[in-house]
Amino acid sequence: MENTLQEFLELGEANEAQEAFVRELLLANKRLKRKREGSSPSLSVLYGALIMRVIAIDFDGTASKYPEKVNTLFDNKNNFIVIYTARSEKIREQTVKELRNLGVKYHALVMEKIRADLYIDDKNAGGLVWPEEF
Repeated sequence: MENTLQEFLELGEANEAQEAFVRELLLANKRLKRKREGSSPSLSVLYGALIMRVIAIDFDGTASKYPEKVNTLFDNKNNFIVIYTARSEKIREQTVKELRNLGVKYHALVMEKIRADLYIDDKNAGGLVWPEEF
């Protein structure tokens, strides 16, 4: 738990409210792991209880193309910005450098998103969309 928190704090962008949020989130996740009996509450419920929105933004083609939009979301103290990518963990440092060079502000970076040809997700901006043919 402390290693994850330390990594977050090393980004240098955390304020007191965000640090407190991460501490609470890590503690809540630890409690959930102990109680887990086949299912757990949705992340939105968990995050909602902590009164922050977690916004996950893809890096390549999204955050890299629209850094100013990411930064606008970051500047709202009620948002927690997670940049995610399908890139390998082996190139984390290169990815962090790219984020810095682009001026992208974020709280966490998640590497190695599952690779797929199609993502079906109820959190899509346009809502849940099922393909007619695939």
